[in-house]
Amino acid sequence: MFDPFNSGRKYKSGRAELRVFTNPDDAGSLLVAVLPENGAGTAAGAKETGVVFKKGTPPETAKELLKALGYSFREGGDSSRGKQYFYDTGPKFLVAAGVDGTEKLKRELSGKPEVFEIYEADNSVQKD
Repeated sequence: MFDPFNSGRKYKSGRAELRVFTNPDDAGSLLVAVLPENGAGTAAGAKETGVVFKKGTPPETAKELLKALGYSFREGGDSSRGKQYFYDTGPKFLVAAGVDGTEKLKRELSGKPEVFEIYEADNSVQKD
């Protein structure tokens, strides 16, 4: 059985891993997969939760907190908060936490001094 997540040539590119391979079912096609740093994919259209850390929080610390929870995540944020918010806060991540993810993440990360905000990401809103 063809498994794109465990086959192909691997390349490291910044925050993501890139795997290039040919599909054995169609020898002429080339497929490329870009995976988040923790190796788990996020399905297109899946609900994501924004997790924003306080300014000055090292990105490595933020990643370790999220990895410990076991969710798929990627670095970055939606644009619903605007540019000033972007500059006034620390590392930002989008977490694939599912339908009830925002409230669950709020419970799991409550009391963590590094966390600035947890919110439901909304890619339909464009500020600045």
